[in-house]
Amino acid sequence: MLILYLTSLLYLTLGIIIILLGFIIFKENFRQRINRITGVMMFFAGTGPVFAAFGLLLQTSAVTHIDIEFFQKIFLVWEFFFPQMVLFALVFPREIKWAERHHYLVYLIFIPHLVHFFLVLSFSSPDQVRTLLNLQAISDRFGLIIQPVTILLGFSLSLMSLIYEFHTNFFALINLIYIIAAITVMTWEYRKLKSLHFKKQVGLVLWGIRSSVGLYAIAFIFPHLHIIHMTEIAAHLLTSIALLIGAGSIAWAIIRYQFMDIRLIIRRGLIFSLASAVLIGLYLLIYSEGKKFFNTIVGVDVPILEILFIILALIFFQPILSSVEKLIERIFMKDKMDYRNVLQNLSHEIITTLDPLVLQRKITTTLKEVMSLEQVELFSLQRNGTFSTGKNNFSFKPDEEWIQILKEVKSPISCDELLLRIGSDRALERLQKLNGFLLVPLIHQENLVGILVLGQKITRTTFTTEEMTILSVLSNQAAIALENGRLHQEIIEKQRMEEELFLAREIQQNLLPCDHPENENFELVGYNLPSREVGGDYYDFISLDEHRIGIAIGDISGKGIPAAMLMSNLQAALRISALQTQNTSKVIKQLNIHITRTTSPEKFATFFYSVFDIHNFTLEYTNAGHNFPILWHRSGTYSSLRQGGIVIGVMKDAVYRSNRVTLKPGDFLVMYTDGVTEAVNPYDEVFGEQRLIHVLGKTTQQSAKGIMETVLNAVIDFTHGHLQSDDLTLVVLKIK
Repeated sequence: MLILYLTSLLYLTLGIIIILLGFIIFKENFRQRINRITGVMMFFAGTGPVFAAFGLLLQTSAVTHIDIEFFQKIFLVWEFFFPQMVLFALVFPREIKWAERHHYLVYLIFIPHLVHFFLVLSFSSPDQVRTLLNLQAISDRFGLIIQPVTILLGFSLSLMSLIYEFHTNFFALINLIYIIAAITVMTWEYRKLKSLHFKKQVGLVLWGIRSSVGLYAIAFIFPHLHIIHMTEIAAHLLTSIALLIGAGSIAWAIIRYQFMDIRLIIRRGLIFSLASAVLIGLYLLIYSEGKKFFNTIVGVDVPILEILFIILALIFFQPILSSVEKLIERIFMKDKMDYRNVLQNLSHEIITTLDPLVLQRKITTTLKEVMSLEQVELFSLQRNGTFSTGKNNFSFKPDEEWIQILKEVKSPISCDELLLRIGSDRALERLQKLNGFLLVPLIHQENLVGILVLGQKITRTTFTTEEMTILSVLSNQAAIALENGRLHQEIIEKQRMEEELFLAREIQQNLLPCDHPENENFELVGYNLPSREVGGDYYDFISLDEHRIGIAIGDISGKGIPAAMLMSNLQAALRISALQTQNTSKVIKQLNIHITRTTSPEKFATFFYSVFDIHNFTLEYTNAGHNFPILWHRSGTYSSLRQGGIVIGVMKDAVYRSNRVTLKPGDFLVMYTDGVTEAVNPYDEVFGEQRLIHVLGKTTQQSAKGIMETVLNAVIDFTHGHLQSDDLTLVVLKIK
């Protein structure tokens, strides 16, 4: 008797908990199909133990006015749990495409149980089916005329009686088939899951359902099918264990793994309430026993004792409840995939991550895993001004209509809501390409630096308030991280460019003459100082034969890398042409044709090329639009070398002429670029050709190197050390 009471109490408690769990799941978001199906399944699962508890109590009570047979028929309502479990398997962990397309056809799986419930509710036994019609009375009344009909009806009723008997005895086989079908479908879908976190969640639920229905099949279905024999006590024990495992696995998945997004409700609404109830119960117990103890000792009722207990309750109840709450938080929220832990860890990681690709991977993979999303994409602002993931050519311009709306809302917005606010068809088409469900703008200092595109959840559930809060906080930190990453990449790119420019400068300097030709009759020196790491100025000394040297100086339009590249191109072409012909005008003409063919019209160069005969001291030259070299004579006079033509690289058919001058001992020739004459001082005055001539007039007794240094020092003194605005190149030829 005691065992039956305890069993019925256990059944009643478990049933109420399961029904309450189902009600919370249903109420949390009844608009979602998965919530409705799961809530109803939990309801049917809970009605079984509740009815069983009342059935056991009726067996032990002396109540006679209750129709136990009718109660047993109503008890069969709980068997709708089995088709409901199959329906649950069709939508969890993800809805099967067939079930999604045939939304209402899936409910046909309830037909066998509806028929079963109707038959059991309508008839109490096979004999009742046979006696449904009084065939003998019909036959006596209508005679031989109706006899064939009565024979056919009698056969039909006998057949219905046999079907009813077989149906009631072996209907458990249908439940067993439903169990196998549900577990098979869920296992199949479970194996196709890719999210480890979601797989852990589904695996726990699947394990609980497998275990619970398996134990129930051993306890009731197999004995009913005469496969095994089971005592009543053992059956009730296995059923109790099955209920504990089934309800416990789903409850634990809800609390620990955020099953169906209602963990916050369960944790706060159920566990904290139970903890509070336990504390209140302990308080009442202590109060009752303490009052009895003091009354026994004192012998009279002490009113102040009640006041003392109230004061103690006010002092200790809230701190104890807070401690219990923290304990529950530690138990149920220590999982690394908990939202708070994810937010804290991910926030730290993205703030300290400077690589945009690593940052993108961390954000997308973590959100996809913890929120069980089908897809997550992060579109960040690129250098070209578009928003792109960096993985493909799919990008968006910042002036697109839906992006402008994102800038305005500055908070997560669903794609459906965004589509309603878009006016142009092109914008609609572009937005639909994202195939997203929720868009999260990443704003930094009022600027949109990225867009987080979240797909639907695998379970097709909506985003909870807790998730939306996390996304809002995360978006702010992600925006800061993207901006930090961008600045860091700019620094790295700048450092890389500086290293490349330093290497380019070394290469360019190595292209310039290493040795300065010199003998007892002349000296030849050159100097180049680019305004940037590399420049477009150029000079060269080319040994043509034993007694001739080619001397070149040029100034490429522009500065930096483009000018340096054109300069190297020009040098290579010059060396080839200079070795083919000694005629300076032909060399310049070939250079002009080459540069015109290989560069755009806005790229050109001023150029001066000469051939110096070291025996006869003659200099043949062609000046292609370059600054006029200054030939200073020993007598104190000077002249400019102007003969030639226009700059090279502009006109393919340009005509160039050459000229010849003879140098005498003491004469020197200064070739320079406009970095010398156009040097500017703090007062915006240019150095100029006249100032250069004035300086040269003071260097007649100096060597070629001395002349060069004097000019350079004069330019530096004039500019007061200010940065150059142009490349500076000097070449000095001195006859001894």
